[in-house]
Amino acid sequence: AHNTKYNQYLKMSTSTCNCNARDRVVYGGNSADSTREQWFFQPAKYENDVLFFIYNREFNDALELDTIVNASGDRKAVGHDGEVSGLPEIYSWFITPF
Repeated sequence: AHNTKYNQYLKMSTSTCNCNARDRVVYGGNSADSTREQWFFQPAKYENDVLFFIYNREFNDALELDTIVNASGDRKAVGHDGEVSGLPEIYSWFITPF
C-alpha cells in the first residue's frame, strides 16, 4: 500500500506497541524493501457486503484500528496479533474506489 500524498508505504513495526502487548504499530515508511511493507487481502462477507481482512506479509497480523481515540477522534492503525476470522465486523475493511 502506497500513500501518494506523502509518497510513503504502509509499514508494520518490528516492535510491539503499548496499545496491546502483542500488537504492532503501522506507520508510513519511505522504503519498501522488506515484507513489512507487503500486504494481502482475504475477503469476508459481512451482512450484504464483501469486506476484506488486510494482513501484513511479514508478521501475518491483521490491520485494525486501535481502541484509543485521540482528541480529534482519530485512531492509530495497528497489526492485531491474534485470530480475526469470524469477526469481520471488528477486523475487516470496506474498500471503496475514489
